[in-house]
Amino acid sequence: MWIRDKQNTNEAVSAIRGIVEVIGKVNEVFGVIAAAVNEQTTTVNEISRSVADAATGGDEISRNVQEVA
Repeated sequence: MWIRDKQNTNEAVSAIRGIVEVIGKVNEVFGVIAAAVNEQTTTVNEISRSVADAATGGDEISRNVQEVA
C-alpha cells in the first residue's frame, strides 16, 4: 500500500510539473501577444497623429489658396 501511495504521489508530482511547463509556455505566448498589441497601438497612434497633421496642413493650404484667390 505504501509503495502504491508513493507511486501515486510521484505521478501527481510529474503531472504538476507538466502543468507548470504548459502554463509557462502559455505565459510566454501571452507576453508576445501583449508586446505585439502594444506595438500595434503605438503604430495606430502614430498614424492617427500623421493623419491629423495632414488634415491641418490641408486646411492651411486651403486658406492660403483662398487668400491668394
